[in-house]
Amino acid sequence: MSWIFAVILITPAFGFTSCDSFIMNNRRLRHLQAKKKGSTHNWNHEPFDFSSRIGWDNFYKEGNPSDDEQSLENLEYEWHSHMPHSVIVDAIAPTIDAASKYYNTAAADNEIPSILLVGTGNSALPRILHDAFDTPVRVTCLDYSPVCVEMIRSMYADLCPNMDFVLGDATRLKETLNSDKYDVIVDKGLLDALMCGEGFDSDLEKLMAGIDEVLTRREWGMSILVCFQLSKSNR
Repeated sequence: MSWIFAVILITPAFGFTSCDSFIMNNRRLRHLQAKKKGSTHNWNHEPFDFSSRIGWDNFYKEGNPSDDEQSLENLEYEWHSHMPHSVIVDAIAPTIDAASKYYNTAAADNEIPSILLVGTGNSALPRILHDAFDTPVRVTCLDYSPVCVEMIRSMYADLCPNMDFVLGDATRLKETLNSDKYDVIVDKGLLDALMCGEGFDSDLEKLMAGIDEVLTRREWGMSILVCFQLSKSNR
């Protein structure tokens, strides 16, 4: 294989399991972020089954602000909120530059660098990546919650012309994406959510195998993983 795998770990503050860390750390970090910004967002911080599609559908339905609060700031929600988006932008910038130079010189049918976000949620990251580089990039947002996909489509479709929205299962990437290849793949919190389900090792194996299948085989390919540090029992 000729791709780069970059891992960014966020260490839990306490000795929780991975799933407990996902719940408790995000609640704590979001509280601190909201307090700092004076935010009045309505997103639910209470634990739910993070491995359940119904749980995520309800999260997006119940947390969606009222019509008079439909600003991007109120609609966007960040897992791993103390990880600056600039860290991810800086990490993938060399890959975007290398891919852009290749596509500009090769007979690539007007191809541009591509970024896939798996389990994208309603983060601001797709919008930021879409506009972060001197060259245009195509950003594909994949999530298995139809409520989420329709929400982010309404948030970003008009603002980001090179953004696609895909309803699909991240553990079946090859089938979902018709074997398309991407220069960069970003997982920001999906692995944490998968580890909250029973038999998570099977889902993790399918996710990693799918990333291997849809990531470009060119030398600049990069996969970014943002997750909490695994407990010793889950390593």
